[in-house]
Amino acid sequence: KLDSVCIYTNLPPGGPYRGFGYSEFSFGLESHITKIAQKIKMDSVAFRRKNMIKEGDTLPYGASMNPNGIGEALDKTAMEIKWGESQKSPDPNKVIGKSVVLFWKAPAMPPNASSAAFLKFNEDGSINLLVSGMEIGQGYLTVMAQIAAEILSVPISKIRVEAPDTDRNPYEWQTVASHVTWSCGNAVKRAAEDAREQIFDLVQRALELDKDSLYLEDEKVKCKTKPDFELPLKDFVINGIQVKDHTFKG
Repeated sequence: KLDSVCIYTNLPPGGPYRGFGYSEFSFGLESHITKIAQKIKMDSVAFRRKNMIKEGDTLPYGASMNPNGIGEALDKTAMEIKWGESQKSPDPNKVIGKSVVLFWKAPAMPPNASSAAFLKFNEDGSINLLVSGMEIGQGYLTVMAQIAAEILSVPISKIRVEAPDTDRNPYEWQTVASHVTWSCGNAVKRAAEDAREQIFDLVQRALELDKDSLYLEDEKVKCKTKPDFELPLKDFVINGIQVKDHTFKG
């Protein structure tokens, strides 16, 4: 006997780990394509090569197909399995059969799927990082903080990665395909590098230091040619730097 209790919560329900549906769908589709090739008496590899999607083709939603290597993959596979050649099994109770299928993973994914990130300093030198990927246990938020921390020399403990809010967070295509560390991570990297460049530009303009000699370390701007120079980020990222005429540049 088994007793069970169903409890409704605001947590996501259990579901497939990844890739669900592709295998089943592709098996049916590719089986049908092979039958079509056989019906018109055409080699199934040649049939797929003739009809496969190519670079520059217009996709159903209007985008242009990027370079994909699908033709090279098809030809290499056919060569490796010696397509068209009969092979005899060393086991008299078995036979060797060959089949080729052609599959472009994630056919619903646009080739120009993108990510974005906003990065904002606070008065105490801490950082608010706005991204829109979803944290589902894969450590995504931690990775984004680590990327920003490495570039801006700010401890991870002082970087707040904000959960997605469509009212204020930037665009993110989807949290799928194991892509957010690469895609959104690069967006965070570029945002942090842009912030670093703005910091160096400001220090150069305000204090007349060579920009190429500046670097970040321990939440401070330092200078290779002036070992004693240290300018904490929290002292100027919001209010700017006071210059000789007592005005502020920022």
